[in-house]
Amino acid sequence: MDFYDITAKTFGSRAKQDYTIMPEFNYLAEDLVCKGGSMYAYWYDGLWRTNQKDLIRIIDKEVKDYTRDFQTKHADRDVSMKLMSTHSSSVMESFQKYCKNMPESDVEFNTRI
Repeated sequence: MDFYDITAKTFGSRAKQDYTIMPEFNYLAEDLVCKGGSMYAYWYDGLWRTNQKDLIRIIDKEVKDYTRDFQTKHADRDVSMKLMSTHSSSVMESFQKYCKNMPESDVEFNTRI
């Protein structure tokens, strides 16, 4: 999916951790459709999908996999992650704001009706 990247952010020497792994949402996306300021559908594995809980699971899995690989390469660093499924991480809030700001897509669904 092209509407996010998994990033490793560093917050300087005063932070509790050296790196935080989290999704970063970008506006140059073709794989996400927002309508009325909300996520409507996303392209995954060859299909348009609308289940937001599945999207959360997909993104969280990528964050976990990236974190695991990153920790292997940087074993001497303290690494944390922000998951979309965890309220205190504010990733979901960021995604909702992102969807509100995302330009409306002209993708048409249900054209046989």
